[in-house]
Amino acid sequence: MADIKENTELNDVKDKVDEIVVRMNNVNQNVKDHNVHLQSLIKFHEDKIEDKFEDQFEKLFTKKQKKITDAAEYMENRMNSMDTDLKEIIQKHKQEKFGQ
Repeated sequence: MADIKENTELNDVKDKVDEIVVRMNNVNQNVKDHNVHLQSLIKFHEDKIEDKFEDQFEKLFTKKQKKITDAAEYMENRMNSMDTDLKEIIQKHKQEKFGQ
């Protein structure tokens, strides 16, 4: 009789341990699922931040590039203007010197 009671108690303990194992496995799976979800969110936000950074960098680069291009065009125009002025001065000097 004591053996039957002991086996029954042992079986009850085994059943409870099995229940605990099942619950722990469920919790573990839930944690894994949650971690996957969090990693997905982190990746999404990292990508958004990276995209915004790239957009801002591209805008800044474009602005700087435009300023450089504008400055180069201005310098080219000034050089052309100076060249024209010098040619006119040389032409006037020739006319005055040689009476042409």
